[in-house]
Amino acid sequence: MHALIIEDHKLVAALIEDCLKELGFLSFDIADGHADAVAAALRNIPDLIIADDKLVEGTGLGAVTAIRQTRSVPVVFASAEPERVLALEPEAITISKPFSIDQFKAAVAAAMR
Repeated sequence: MHALIIEDHKLVAALIEDCLKELGFLSFDIADGHADAVAAALRNIPDLIIADDKLVEGTGLGAVTAIRQTRSVPVVFASAEPERVLALEPEAITISKPFSIDQFKAAVAAAMR
């Protein structure tokens, strides 16, 4: 399985990648901005997206919206402000930063259903 991690903090992206490896994901793209995330998703279709909302360039929500115009992909938003994501996308699966590994795994399981 392939995951797209949309995150502008390298250490957080590495933690997310490690957690996803434990869940059986084998390949990853990491993007720190809107344009890079959309390009990565077009290049290699992800089975799951983990996205922060605030990015170096653009927003994770904007990138996810653009990606979902071409394909349906399950998403987990990992954000310090999950209420901001939920205000714009009430059905979104979100976890609040900082998160525990158990919270992360539960969110991924819910997204993959």
